[in-house]
Amino acid sequence: MMYTSRRTKQEPPKYRAGQNLFDEVKSGYARTYVLGQESLFPKEGYDFPQRDVSQRKNLYKINEDSPFNVPKDEKYIRKGKVDKVITKNRSKVLQTETACTKCAAKAIAMPTPGELRPINSEIAKQAIRKDLDAQVTLREKIKVAQMKEDAKWANYENKLGQDTLTITGNIATKKWKKQQELANDYKEQFALHARVKEEERRQDLREAAILKQQQKEEELKERIHQEKLRQLAHERNREFQARNDELLQRREKRIEDDLAAEKLIAKQKAEVDQRMEERKEFERQKRETSNMIRNRLIENQSRQLADTLAKQQKWQGIAESEMVKRQEAERKRQMQRRKEMQEERNRDWLKSQRERDMKYIDQRDEPDFYDTPDDDYRRAEEEFRKKKLLTLQKDHRWQIEDRRRKEREEVNQRRKYYDNQFFLKDNEW
Repeated sequence: MMYTSRRTKQEPPKYRAGQNLFDEVKSGYARTYVLGQESLFPKEGYDFPQRDVSQRKNLYKINEDSPFNVPKDEKYIRKGKVDKVITKNRSKVLQTETACTKCAAKAIAMPTPGELRPINSEIAKQAIRKDLDAQVTLREKIKVAQMKEDAKWANYENKLGQDTLTITGNIATKKWKKQQELANDYKEQFALHARVKEEERRQDLREAAILKQQQKEEELKERIHQEKLRQLAHERNREFQARNDELLQRREKRIEDDLAAEKLIAKQKAEVDQRMEERKEFERQKRETSNMIRNRLIENQSRQLADTLAKQQKWQGIAESEMVKRQEAERKRQMQRRKEMQEERNRDWLKSQRERDMKYIDQRDEPDFYDTPDDDYRRAEEEFRKKKLLTLQKDHRWQIEDRRRKEREEVNQRRKYYDNQFFLKDNEW
């Protein structure tokens, strides 16, 4: 890889205004980096000049075989760089060594019949000596050429270093002059900026005085407005108190009416409860009478059954023959069957009676006997009670609807006023 001193294109370095390139601590603006702080820029009336930084260029090329081509990541010339020139001529050296080796092998080998060994050996020794001398001479030439090449490139690199230092010094001087000009320009801009700030401060003071006067006028208007609002609130409060007293009287009257209606309803309910108790007592007596009739019927049936059993025992003692015994047995079986069926019917009847009593305990049973004047009177009285109960329920519902209607009218009446005030709730009494 060919090494050159040409640098890649990079962003120009940032310098402070008026800084010393070699000792920035001595500069007057060493601790104020104006270009890096936008808060120090003038607000208006200043344009930053365009600064063209010239790029340094080396218009020369270096041979890639130069041992001074040191990569950027290396600090010294490696041995492989130095041996590169020798490696190129290695093929010639190897050819010479191969020829010398062949001659030496022939000289050292065993003699063949008819071969003149002394003459051949001397010739081989001379050839070997000549080849070795040629190799030494070639190495010396290569070493001298390498030293000349190194000296040539060292001088060339020194010349390039001197040129680079000269260019760097010129660029630093030019930058220092530009920074001095920029520092002076900044001083002028800062002074102008301070004058503008002072003028703005005076303008702010004038505006503050105007605003203060306007604020006093607004406060006077606000006090007058607040006084009017207090008078209006006092008038509305007085109207509210009168309206509230009227509503409280109406509410007390409504409460008294509700209590009277509730007393009437409680009285009517007590009368209805008394009639229901009388009806339950009548039904209880009726059930007791029915149970007494059933018990008497059962006792009569039991007595008849006992008589029948006595007769059967009497007949059993009389019957002697087998036929009579079989007939008696058949008759007993049939009697037992009829008895079981009768008991089953009796149980079913009692069960149905109990179910009917449980189902229609609050209903009036139809009598199982012929109507009498008492029954007609009782039926007419029951119809009259039913009609009266329906009338009371209807009146109660009408009272509830009327009360709700009046409450809705009061709510709609309150919404017509400008202020909606808080009143006592209906459930607070």
